[in-house]
Amino acid sequence: MTANNGEPRVSVELALTLPIPGVDYGMVKPAIRLDNIDPTGDVEAQISVGLETAARALARLDEHMEIAIHDMLAPETGAPGYRDRLASVERMQASIVERLNEVVRRLKAAGTAEGIAEGVANAQNTGAAGG
Repeated sequence: MTANNGEPRVSVELALTLPIPGVDYGMVKPAIRLDNIDPTGDVEAQISVGLETAARALARLDEHMEIAIHDMLAPETGAPGYRDRLASVERMQASIVERLNEVVRRLKAAGTAEGIAEGVANAQNTGAAGG
């Protein structure tokens, strides 16, 4: 990246991916990113300003984070909660696995290109009709 005067600029990001306790495959990735650092200028001052600005912005956003998390996790708010969504995803996953197993069964039974195409088409039709 370059500045308007053609001087090079630097961007840096520090991120860490962490598991969400008690949630299978749930991850969170907090990150701090600073862009357009002028390596010919006062780098420490630029980093300080960037981090201070980020801290103020994150503090302001954090004021609303509890509400957002509550809305996701609590079904009693009227919107589907986290557990409802998870159950829905698990049902969809089971349906997809079932359909894929049916395609594999038909493909193995057919053993030909025509049979493979027919097996895929039948599975798609079954999927469209079933759900």
